[in-house]
Amino acid sequence: MSEIQDTPTELTSLTISEAAQVIKEKRASPVEVTKAFVERAEKYDDKVLSFILPMFERAIEESRRAEQEIQRHGPRGPLHGIPFGVKDVIDVAGTCTTGNSRAYRGNYATAHAESVQRLANAGAIFMGKLNTHECAHGGPSFDLPFLPARNPWSLDRFTGGSSSGSGAAVAAHFVPFALGTDTGGSIRIPAGYCGVVGMKPTYGRISRHGLMPNSYSYDTIGPLARSARDTALLMNVLAGHDVKDRTSSCANVKDYSALIGTGLKGLTIGILEHFHQEGAGAPASVVKAFNTALDILHDAGATLETVKIRPSHEYTDTRILCTESDIYCVHEHKLKEDISFFGEDFLVRTIPALLIRGKDYSAASRLRSVMIGEFTELYRHFDLLVSIGPSLAPKISDCKPSGFYKNPDSVVNAFSVSGAPACVMRIGMDNGLPISIQIAGRPFEEDVVLGAASMVEAALSLDQNPPDLAGQDIDTALRHQPMPEQNTLTQLEQGELRDIFRRAGLRPLGDEVFAHICGVVPYVHAMINRLRRVTDASIEGAETFAIK
Repeated sequence: MSEIQDTPTELTSLTISEAAQVIKEKRASPVEVTKAFVERAEKYDDKVLSFILPMFERAIEESRRAEQEIQRHGPRGPLHGIPFGVKDVIDVAGTCTTGNSRAYRGNYATAHAESVQRLANAGAIFMGKLNTHECAHGGPSFDLPFLPARNPWSLDRFTGGSSSGSGAAVAAHFVPFALGTDTGGSIRIPAGYCGVVGMKPTYGRISRHGLMPNSYSYDTIGPLARSARDTALLMNVLAGHDVKDRTSSCANVKDYSALIGTGLKGLTIGILEHFHQEGAGAPASVVKAFNTALDILHDAGATLETVKIRPSHEYTDTRILCTESDIYCVHEHKLKEDISFFGEDFLVRTIPALLIRGKDYSAASRLRSVMIGEFTELYRHFDLLVSIGPSLAPKISDCKPSGFYKNPDSVVNAFSVSGAPACVMRIGMDNGLPISIQIAGRPFEEDVVLGAASMVEAALSLDQNPPDLAGQDIDTALRHQPMPEQNTLTQLEQGELRDIFRRAGLRPLGDEVFAHICGVVPYVHAMINRLRRVTDASIEGAETFAIK
């Protein structure tokens, strides 16, 4: 079928839309495209560690069937014959959904998740299961069945999580796109750190059927790709109502490609400058790149206004007190069965949920309702809200499980709480590390978000070459074991803590894990105390949250 002699490197540099055009014009076949990605992954993934279950032979067989179908009937659409990977918390028939946890090594999937089925129906080629922090939560951890994925731009750097393998594989050009999940930034953080485009859709826009749950009213499935245009193509396939997911929205599905490259005349964009002024503040290079992106949005026709919402830690507090309670409930049976199934990082994040009482969960849920109402008012005036995105990935050796509770300033959690769509994309580089922006929109207006992203993308014309993996080597000696925070609990308080765990039916924790938990307890209590000012019981909690 091929009429050109593309090298694997050239084929793997194509975006989805470019590869689809090459296949349609018969300049390369689905087999050649898939083999090119397989060859690149086989050559370099021992450094990046993005795949935990490569299915390369299966992918090549699927690509042969796709080639035959296209020869007979033409392509079904732009995804026909295009390879992709799936985060290993999403079911793919014939594989185990392990969540990179010993607790779920036998969790065999007999059917595709709805999102995977939609991609299969579109003719996309499944290449394998991708790395994840344990159960889409703890990480990066070195005590799990699979070592943590590495950032392709610098192998000693963090990918972001929990869709770590998805971000790394797309950035490394092992796949042109991947599925990830986002509860509290788990698509957007890897997108920012790895320099790709990551879309957290509106809650309920993409079916969660077949997803290992994290938090019932926060979980979303979404795509990671290398361009806004590609992301729109993926949303066109993935979005839509699913009767198998009770939170799935019945809202009409748009053509998410319709506003790509059309300009922003008539749009009003709110600039969340205070997000990069909180805490230690953002590096000068990040602020400079962000301001350049703002100029592009303005030049494309948008009206820009500075707007201030709540401090980011308030959204983080609200989200964590709800989601930690949920994820503990999801995995409680396995935790009681044998707590040693789980890694240290997961336990340090999850076990403190036992300190969150019912009234704390209710306060967080009610505050979330208030926050959603505040966003509703904002969206009467603003079409989009923009902030800096996760940028300049830290070293893996600087990551600590305590940071989850200790450092609540976060640019992503506001839009986890709101349930509205948010996209993170690269807008520059600093010393070889990506800088990103976050663009958020009204519920179900992913098309507007992606239209704005496409204008920034086109104006910047950033180099789309893959990271130099040939010139990097992984530090095989790295076995990061972060030190616990200082334990300020008295012996009596530590005894009470052990008693809480015992009454919950948990076996005794190891000394190292217990020391880490003791170190984060004051930060958990601080979160709880900040939320207890919400006392108006007439406010309906957001556990009933749904956007229809």
